[in-house]
Amino acid sequence: MGNKGRWQEPSDREGRDEYRELRRELKLSRTSKARRAEIEARLDEISPTGGTKEPSLEKREPKPTTADNLALCARVEAARKTAEVSWPVFVPDAAAYRERALLKVAKATPAEKAAAILSDLPEHPLNKLARELAHWLWNEDRSNPKPPLETLTEQRVRHWLSRAPYNLHDIRGNKETVANAVNDALRLVAERDAAEPGWFVRRAEKLLDAPSAPSKPPAAQSRQTAERARPSSAQPEPSLNATEQAGADSAQRVNLILQVDPHLRRLAGHSTAYDSAIRAAIADRLQTHGNCDGGFLAGLYNAVRPKNVGAFPPRQF
Repeated sequence: MGNKGRWQEPSDREGRDEYRELRRELKLSRTSKARRAEIEARLDEISPTGGTKEPSLEKREPKPTTADNLALCARVEAARKTAEVSWPVFVPDAAAYRERALLKVAKATPAEKAAAILSDLPEHPLNKLARELAHWLWNEDRSNPKPPLETLTEQRVRHWLSRAPYNLHDIRGNKETVANAVNDALRLVAERDAAEPGWFVRRAEKLLDAPSAPSKPPAAQSRQTAERARPSSAQPEPSLNATEQAGADSAQRVNLILQVDPHLRRLAGHSTAYDSAIRAAIADRLQTHGNCDGGFLAGLYNAVRPKNVGAFPPRQF
C-alpha cells in the first residue's frame, strides 16, 4: 500500500527541509529496503499530525431502503392521527398581506394608475387602438388555443403606457396616435391625483375589503367543467363591435397590410392595374399561408414596380 496521506509537511523550517529531503530520497528507486524503513520511521517522528497507512475503519451509514421509507411514512401517519392538536402547515396572515399590498400600491407608478383608470373607460382612444391591434393579432395567431382578446388588449395598453422603446405604433403604423392617447391617459392621472389625493390607495382598500364573490352552485360548476372537457374543432371568434370588424374578411386584411407597408401602398396608388395586381397577390398569399412577412412584401414590390420609373427604387430586405 502506498504512503499517500501518511505524512504531513511540518510547519517549522528545519523540519520542513528535512521532510522534503527524506521524501525525495524515499522516491528514488536505488534506495535500499532497509534505508526506506529508516526514512519512514523518521518521517513518522517529525510529522506532527501524520496519518496512517491503514485504511479508515469508519463505515458509512447505509442509505435507507424503500422499506425504511415506507415504515417512516407509516409512523408519521400514525403520529398525525393520534396527535391531540393538529396545527396547519401554513396560516396566512390577512392583516400582514393587506399591509404589504397597500405599501406596494402607495408606490404605484403613473402608468399603473393610468391602467386602473382606463379599465373603467372602455371608449378611451388608447383602449380603442389597443382593441383594434389586438384583434388583428388575434386573427394572425395560428396557435390553438388562442389567448383571450381581452388579455391581448390589456397587455397592449400596459405596454404602451410603459413607454417601451419598441412597438409603439398602432395598426396603421402611426406612432403619433398612440403617443397622444398615452399622454391623455397620463393627464387623467395627474388631474385625479390633484383632485383626490390618495385615491389609488383608497381604491385598493375598497377592493381588498370587498367580500369575495359567492361560489357557483354545483350544477353550474359541473356544466362549466363539461363544456371545457367537450372537444371543439376550432375556438370560436370573440364577439366584435363595428370598430373591431377591421381585418375580419380577406379584403379588409389586405387593406390593413397596405396601410402598414408604405411602399406597396404608394405603388398601389400609382395606377389601377398595380393596385389590382398587388391586392390579388396579397389575398392569394393570405389564403395559402395565412400571413405576409416582410420578405414576401419586399419581393412583391420588386416584382410589380415599374422598372423605368425612378420614383419606385428597388427594396432591400
